Amino acid sequence: MNKIYKLVWSKVRGAWVVTSEIARGYGKAISSRQRKSIAAVMTVLALGFIPGVAYAELDGVTTFVESGNQNVKIGNGISLRNNDGKNGAVAIGDHVQIDDYVHQEGSIAIGKNAFVENLYGNQEKNFKFNQQDETKWASSIAIGQNAYARSGSTMIGDHKYIGKLGDTDVDGSKVQNVKSKNININATTIGANSYNQGAFSSVLGTYSIISGKYDGSKWSPYGTQNMGASIVGSLNSIESASSSSNLSGIANSVVGIANRTNNANGALIFGAGNEIENSIGALSGIAGGGASAKDFADTLRKTVKSSNGGGAVLAIGGGNKANYAKASQLMGVNNTLTGTENTASDYNLLNGFKNVGTNISHVSVIGSENQVTDTKNALVFGDKRKLTKANGSVVLGVSDTLQEIKVEDVTVIGHNALATGTNAVAIGHGASADSLSTVAIGDGAGVASNTKLSGGVAIGKNAYVLNGGGRQERLLGFGTLNDPQRSATGIAIGAYSYARTGSIQIGAHTYLGKMGGVDITDKTNGEANYVNQTTVGTNTFNKGVFGTMIGAYSISTGGSTTQNFGSTVVGSLNTIQSKGHGNEAGIANSIVGLANMTENTNGTLIFGAGNKVTNSNKYISGLPDSFSSGAATPDEMIEKLRKMTIDSESGGSTMVVGGGNTADYTMASQIMGVNNTLTGTEDKVSTYNLVDGFKNKAENVTHVTMIGSDNEVKDTTGAVLLGDKRKLTGADGSIVLGSADESAETNVKDATVIGHNANTTVASGVALGSDSVANREKADAEKVYLHEDAGVKATVKGDLAAVSVGNADATRQITGVAAGTDNTDAVNVAQLRAVEEIAKTKTKIKAGDNITVKPDKGNGTYTLSATNTYTTGGTYDATTKKLTFTRNDKATYYVDLADFVGNVTDTRNTIVDSDTVTVEAKAQADGSNEYKLNVKTDGKVEKDNKGIVTGGTVYNETRIEKDGNYIKAENTASQNLTVLDKQVDANTTNITKLENNIYDMGGRIGELGNRVDRVGAGAAALAALHPLDFDPDDKWDFAAGYGNYSGANAVAIGAYYRPNEDTMFSVGGSFGGGENMVNAGVSVKLGQGNNVSTSRVAMAKDMLDMQQRMAEMEAQMAKLQGFIGALTGADAQAAMFPDVPENHWAYEYVKGLCEQGIIEGYPDGNFAGDRSMTRYEFAAMLYRALSKGVSLDARAVKEFAPELARIRVDVVTKDDDGQPVIERVRVNEEKQAK
Repeated sequence: MNKIYKLVWSKVRGAWVVTSEIARGYGKAISSRQRKSIAAVMTVLALGFIPGVAYAELDGVTTFVESGNQNVKIGNGISLRNNDGKNGAVAIGDHVQIDDYVHQEGSIAIGKNAFVENLYGNQEKNFKFNQQDETKWASSIAIGQNAYARSGSTMIGDHKYIGKLGDTDVDGSKVQNVKSKNININATTIGANSYNQGAFSSVLGTYSIISGKYDGSKWSPYGTQNMGASIVGSLNSIESASSSSNLSGIANSVVGIANRTNNANGALIFGAGNEIENSIGALSGIAGGGASAKDFADTLRKTVKSSNGGGAVLAIGGGNKANYAKASQLMGVNNTLTGTENTASDYNLLNGFKNVGTNISHVSVIGSENQVTDTKNALVFGDKRKLTKANGSVVLGVSDTLQEIKVEDVTVIGHNALATGTNAVAIGHGASADSLSTVAIGDGAGVASNTKLSGGVAIGKNAYVLNGGGRQERLLGFGTLNDPQRSATGIAIGAYSYARTGSIQIGAHTYLGKMGGVDITDKTNGEANYVNQTTVGTNTFNKGVFGTMIGAYSISTGGSTTQNFGSTVVGSLNTIQSKGHGNEAGIANSIVGLANMTENTNGTLIFGAGNKVTNSNKYISGLPDSFSSGAATPDEMIEKLRKMTIDSESGGSTMVVGGGNTADYTMASQIMGVNNTLTGTEDKVSTYNLVDGFKNKAENVTHVTMIGSDNEVKDTTGAVLLGDKRKLTGADGSIVLGSADESAETNVKDATVIGHNANTTVASGVALGSDSVANREKADAEKVYLHEDAGVKATVKGDLAAVSVGNADATRQITGVAAGTDNTDAVNVAQLRAVEEIAKTKTKIKAGDNITVKPDKGNGTYTLSATNTYTTGGTYDATTKKLTFTRNDKATYYVDLADFVGNVTDTRNTIVDSDTVTVEAKAQADGSNEYKLNVKTDGKVEKDNKGIVTGGTVYNETRIEKDGNYIKAENTASQNLTVLDKQVDANTTNITKLENNIYDMGGRIGELGNRVDRVGAGAAALAALHPLDFDPDDKWDFAAGYGNYSGANAVAIGAYYRPNEDTMFSVGGSFGGGENMVNAGVSVKLGQGNNVSTSRVAMAKDMLDMQQRMAEMEAQMAKLQGFIGALTGADAQAAMFPDVPENHWAYEYVKGLCEQGIIEGYPDGNFAGDRSMTRYEFAAMLYRALSKGVSLDARAVKEFAPELARIRVDVVTKDDDGQPVIERVRVNEEKQAK
């Protein structure tokens, strides 16, 4: 006898029996029941190899070994059908059956009622893999009570359970009942009360089932059900018995516990409590087994690939459920995916916790407590998101509460971000976009719409857009509300920016404090709830409909809709203060420059820096609040505003160009230059004035033109001042042309001063020339005498003050004086010299008729006397037609009237009426007629009128009824034309200067526009720079961008460095546009971290790692299947040790332990089975066994406690929460004896 077996006589049996020494060597490690089982098996195997050994037959026991028979059968009622003794069958147990229809070899049936049935049916023929020797077809193994195995199948496990299992009822009381649930070929079933109704299918575990409708008939269409299905674990079910599809169960794989598939194929489950139902996909191309097992495997691979994996639903985790789903994946816990019988949910991913997908397709959900319904082509990455009919949507981010999206094509990224409008985009923490095609990007950014308007952009922290449908939109939206797709919506870009319908606001609005006379709070920007605004600049606040503001830290304040209507500000630190004033305040104000201010003004124009205009206000009719119907088009609105401007004379209409100018209580006035001041009072506003120059000051003035520097005009109307250092006080109607070396005051009316240092001190005085002073009042009426004793010659009266061309100390000649003709004319030197020459001539005076001459001696004086009477008589001779006159001196004079009288007498001319003259005739006593001519004076001064006009008519036509700004009622037409000519000339000069200034300003603005274009291109290029997602292995990102703006071009280069997920440093620059720009920044994420990587790269690496782990799991499953095959007699590839021969009694034990990785051998490749095992080696083998899930007796732990104490687990790395990440197993060093 060898060391292992020996024959002993059994008194009970009355026969020799074989016993094994090994049965007594496992006292500590193997239980009594295990020892008995092993002894029994070893006895059978030993007897099988010892021919000729027999024992006396007892009650109910068949032949142990038959002579010449290769079969082994032990037990009562054993049936070996179609067995010629060479089949090599092993039948052990009560009423064991083995049916070899074509003498298949090597079947094993062990256990009560165990039944092996190797048939010759269609299944066997289809999958014989070109094995022509039918006896070599795969046989079966059935081990366990009521175990059943058909051709090529293996069933190991006890089957006595009666009750429900999966979708069917099982009855383990009879083997035939077990057969009805396992009647297919090449099935592997290991586990108590587990069932397998599928070809090439596997079940490993207890109380698991693969059920089907196949009944073994060659006519049954359900033979393909569950083909290739696999279960690893207990209480799992692949249910096809309740399915009408012959494709149900094919290629399903279930690993875990309490998982279930029903009416599904291609389903994959890993975990616990998962369910997949009604996930059936078409599978075609499986006509038979092919020439070899490899060919069949290739065919299956092609079929799976071409059929997209069948139902192909993957469930990993626990409590996941899929119903009417295909080509989808559920990972995590308690995820649910459902479709309908007509339309399955397909191509979906649910990964996380408590996610629900209903009637969806091409949807990916990663996170927890998400719900997606009736949606296609969507992505959800976060928690507590709800999508309903949200096709094409992308949602990334966690929500604190369940938020629903019910529109298509939205993009949501960020914590609590939400987009509820079709095509809307919401990116950032708390971002919100609620209407069609709106965009909200930034922490708390939002777009809200009261109507169905489309569009709207909010970018930046707490940026907000309100697209309304109120009165402003109806009246000032030009009808776009009728077509929401064409409506102008708001754009807000920058932190805390705000824009209503049609408005644009660009720039950060983070300032809190005083500005524009008001307190700026976090609500100030939102209070400017007006439409059609344009605001560009940091901390610039616009509060005016159609208001435009470009620049930093500028503001317009107000409290009503009409205030600041159409106001414009270009530049920084400017203010339009209308709050607390009338509704017309701020309307049409325009400011270009820096640090300018208006308050309670309208129609004000400011160009420059540091200017201030206050209280320049005029009531304006036709304000927007008065529009009953708004305007249908912008052109109509322009016409209404133009009419309003004309009717109101442009409001306050104060224009200021320059720097440091001040205007208060002014209207219709202009200030140009630096540090000029124009003021009035509330009761008397200064109007129609022009102040041009430097440091001029005007107070309470009207119709005053002042050009120069250091001038001052006060309480004056209708004055013109051109010069420097002049002061006019109460100088109405005065004209001063010329500068003064020192301040020179003119305080009289109607003064005319022309010249350097010239002046007048009397009203209506005229000072012509430098240093001239007019100080003589008007002259009284005076008589002019030829001699003191002579009679009066003429009288002269002075109505106005004198004209001065010099002063008492400085006189000047007047040249080019024409000769005077009237008594009030000046005479020139030539006239005086003529008088002088006459006086020098010798004069003779003689007495004449009735004249006597009496000369005075010595002084050249003559006295002329005439007689007091003179008598003349006369007669008329009708014949001669002569008059004869006779004087006192008897002298006779004749007057010949012949020709005259003859003409009168002989010529009878006729006098008739004309258009302008009527004739009235009256007969005289002498036969003549007296004619009276009446002239018609109804003519008018107009074209083609030939009537006669009177002086009064001409006077009325050439005079005005009341005084105007420049022309007076008392002046003649020529005088008024002269005044107008002078004023036009002055205005032309001023306009020319203004045009030059505007032209120069236009050039600068053009230059500024070019710079803005280049800056815009640079900004666009910088905006094109974007970093890639965080990669912990590659922390540097580089980007390049191109920008174009209004014809300008620029390129930008940027670099980004991210040391970790919470920090990013960036630097960039734009070049090539003429305005180079650089930026640098740092982004830091604050708050409590969750130690979860948000990097897509890291996620991708994790997925690759998961794929690798799954591959390892598949390899482990393959090893496990190989191990199972080894246990059941199948061929197995095992790396064995060269010093352990195959005929060694312990070969199988060593092989099994080696295949399971429990023993590894020594470095030289040998097992060294003859040498003693150290306790350390045993501890290592025990540790490997425990890691494989082998249960261990507590006594073994206690026995090897000293060795196990030598082993410890060290933590190498922990995460932020203190959880171990990397651990290492180490051996403790023995303590040195002291």
